Amino acid sequence: MSIRNTLIAKVKIGCKQLDLTDDREAYEAMLHNLTGKISCSKMGIKELEKVIRHMESRGAVFTNKGNKRKHSKASKAQVRMVFGLWTELYELGGVDDPSRDALTAWVRRMTDNSCDDPDWLTPAQSQQLVESLKQWIARIS
Repeated sequence: MSIRNTLIAKVKIGCKQLDLTDDREAYEAMLHNLTGKISCSKMGIKELEKVIRHMESRGAVFTNKGNKRKHSKASKAQVRMVFGLWTELYELGGVDDPSRDALTAWVRRMTDNSCDDPDWLTPAQSQQLVESLKQWIARIS
């Protein structure tokens, strides 16, 4: 998502928070008074930021949810394959929990407690797990 689209989304969120969604005339008047334009699509980044600052001064609150990813993306392709197959297995109904914690517990069991995190798998271990997951998927699909 581009910066401009993010700012437009923030303006729309601010409209909801300030109850301007039902009053189109008030919304357009506010935009016109601030920027001389009645549509966000015609505004540049500076103008959108000005509208957002104005909305914040009126009580709108914008919080950045940020990246909800608890763990960083696996650096090894083979480990990413394990994650992908685990997710596919969940979507097929093979496992009840698609979380990383559930996968970590499964990895721990499959490696006889020699590996506590999928990111620490050796190439041989990850290949064995990939094949196990593929066979599991084949059995249920």
